[in-house]
Amino acid sequence: MINTSHIIVLQSSTGQVGGKQRYGINSVSFKPSDDIQLKLADYFNIGGVFRIGSISDRPNGGRLYTDMLVMGADYRAFVEIVFENPSDIVLSYHIDGFFIVGKKDGWRRMDTSNQAGYNLRDGVARSTIQVYPKSWSALYV
Repeated sequence: MINTSHIIVLQSSTGQVGGKQRYGINSVSFKPSDDIQLKLADYFNIGGVFRIGSISDRPNGGRLYTDMLVMGADYRAFVEIVFENPSDIVLSYHIDGFFIVGKKDGWRRMDTSNQAGYNLRDGVARSTIQVYPKSWSALYV
């Protein structure tokens, strides 16, 4: 049995921001810093570039806005990430080193009752995950 310390649900979203079509996750569309890269700001402890928690770990259904998309997590924790795709297009996400453990065809929001059907014995190791229209995929990191 794998004990996860955190479940993150990331739902794709679209909308207009500043008169432009934008795509986001949990109502946040990525906006790069004008001054310095995120990794450098973190390494050199430069304040004001980003804020941890700028994106929620659950969909909030709010209006789409732009921000740096920084989520806090525990170092070396085992995390379940669920990608929800309520749209009509196939979405692809790239993350290094994870195992796909659950997929659902047909739109229904993921909840913890779905975990009983996860493939925990021989999960498929991938770097890119595709989430088909009106479905979700879960992975462990």
